[in-house]
Amino acid sequence: MDNRKKVEEIIIKVLEDSTINDTIEYDRPLEVYGVDSFAFISTIVELEKAFEVEIPDYYLSFDKMATIDSIVECIDNLINK
Repeated sequence: MDNRKKVEEIIIKVLEDSTINDTIEYDRPLEVYGVDSFAFISTIVELEKAFEVEIPDYYLSFDKMATIDSIVECIDNLINK
């Protein structure tokens, strides 16, 4: 499974809403799908577990990780260090 799909599945799991699966666009802001600050932190925790990485504080904001594409870019950078 590629990282983009894995991130998508984590967001769907955190939001507990499988109905958004058909509407996800990787470049749209996460807020569009109902990601609030609590869901964002839950997503970060799940990402760290799933990819076995620690996401630096620098990335822990909606500005840095606003879309699935930006999350995947962050994860790819951490994995390929």
